[in-house]
Amino acid sequence: RQVEDNANQGTFFRANTLTSKLLKLYLKQVGNKYLIRTLKPAIIQIIDDKTEDLSESNKIRKCIANVENILNAIFTSVDQCPWQIKNLCHHLRNEVSKQHPKKVVDGILGGVIFLRFFCPVVFSPKENGITSENI
Repeated sequence: RQVEDNANQGTFFRANTLTSKLLKLYLKQVGNKYLIRTLKPAIIQIIDDKTEDLSESNKIRKCIANVENILNAIFTSVDQCPWQIKNLCHHLRNEVSKQHPKKVVDGILGGVIFLRFFCPVVFSPKENGITSENI
């Protein structure tokens, strides 16, 4: 229903609607082990890096390297992604593509998967089982 009611591709599953909350819960339920296995090494590496007194340009390089490590962990783990999430993405792609061009559909799916699935773990690793310490 949210696909049918939403004419603006930038807001798909971004508001805190019941649909978005259920989607986030479902993704976490079926994908939590996958998330931890996939993201934990890259996140722990960031947490353990205590390098200080970096110049501004080195801070930027370090930030870019950290993001690249996280994205690489995600992109190289696609084969291990739970089938339920792959099926959900396939279904969403079919429904959204009825109203939007392929380029828009890819952006919407990427937004859903990153915003509702990967980003919460990256930004709140303790709450998502990556670490037991506050950071």
